[in-house]
Amino acid sequence: YKMPVLAFNTDGVGTKTLIAAELDKWEGIGQDIVNHCINDILTMGAKPLCFSDYIASSRLDAALIERVVKSIAACCKKNNIIFAGGETAEMPDVYNHGAVDVAGFILGVAEKEEVIDGSAIEEGDTLVGIASTGLHSNGYSLVRAVLRTGKLKLNERIGTENVGEILLRPHRNYLKTTTAVMEEHRIKGIAHITGGSFRKNILRILPKGLGARINRESWEPLPIFKLIQQKGDVPLDEMYN
Repeated sequence: YKMPVLAFNTDGVGTKTLIAAELDKWEGIGQDIVNHCINDILTMGAKPLCFSDYIASSRLDAALIERVVKSIAACCKKNNIIFAGGETAEMPDVYNHGAVDVAGFILGVAEKEEVIDGSAIEEGDTLVGIASTGLHSNGYSLVRAVLRTGKLKLNERIGTENVGEILLRPHRNYLKTTTAVMEEHRIKGIAHITGGSFRKNILRILPKGLGARINRESWEPLPIFKLIQQKGDVPLDEMYN
């Protein structure tokens, strides 16, 4: 790098861990946190360098933590990131029994002249959406509220999978897709769409006086979103959040 600019970010998996605990499926949780953090710094055009984690619980389960850490390590290796280690904490007075909190911290780098900040966006530019694999790492408090009504069940089938499996699909990593596009086109702004950011993050990267025109008919929402909306009688605006 001629003039390196460092990008740093932290995030958490949130209440998706409660679904993982109920189904005893932890292998995707490590991918969730690594990919989420990668996507966040990717919005600035930064590529990941190293990653660290933080896992906390009321009582630490060594076997469970090993499963999460192994998936973090595998995801870091796949993306050529140094997994620098992390921290665990046992706090029975802070966390409910059985609750597990998984957070991550990532450091990345970009060439200063190639930093993506949205300032070059102008009228007439094209807005492109890239598909998700599902809920990623957000909206699980809403999902669990719908599950508590009994109208939605984890073992309910959608095609060849059940709801639980679909809810635990790992957060998609957009690094390779975006990097490939960058080789052919100039990307002026990127918004990572997670909880509440469909409205907030898209607007945040647009220069003053500009808006975005989005055609809701241009993509077909995944079946899991429609099912949650239907079973939970969730307003459309809330679904976008």
